[in-house]
Amino acid sequence: LRFVSGARHEALARLGLVRVRDVLLHLPHRYLDFSRLTNIALADVGDDATVIATVDRVTLKRPRPRMQVVEIFALDATGVMQVSFFRQPWIAEQVKEGDRIALSGKVTFGYGFKQMRAPLLEVLGPEDDSADFARILPVHPVAEGITVPWMRRIVSAALADAGDVCDFMPSQLLTGHRLMGEARALRAIHFPRTLAERDGARRR
Repeated sequence: LRFVSGARHEALARLGLVRVRDVLLHLPHRYLDFSRLTNIALADVGDDATVIATVDRVTLKRPRPRMQVVEIFALDATGVMQVSFFRQPWIAEQVKEGDRIALSGKVTFGYGFKQMRAPLLEVLGPEDDSADFARILPVHPVAEGITVPWMRRIVSAALADAGDVCDFMPSQLLTGHRLMGEARALRAIHFPRTLAERDGARRR
């Protein structure tokens, strides 16, 4: 597969992914729903929310031995979000001041700021313009040596190169049970256009 060599090959093997089929069936365990974006001011405390903001400050703190906390302050046009990650010091290297990030998690409040603790975090590249945010972004399980964005690229390559699988299920069964074909279901479970499409793919 494209993008798979060296350290990434070893990282996939640690996840038990040794064949293209394994990659095709390595299903996301969560999704970032960019179709339901909100700004920081309108993110209700106590609810789950997905926001896009710009990193203002990243700090790695050590409040006590063996305890490391990465604290991020992120801004949008409406407010400030304080984000904390515990025992994940590598995040301080992955996220830099000025980066645009997507955050998805439960909103809390403390010390005068809206907060998220250990949310899903995605660093958005310059190619991710606002038109791309009206989509569902998969979050696949990963291991040391491979990031969520790289896993997404590898799965996308697997679908492009080998996703047109021959469906073993008879067409009358598909029709009778209102099921997706296997090739469509594989694409929809990894990169659904809507959560309803994801649910249909998961059912198949």
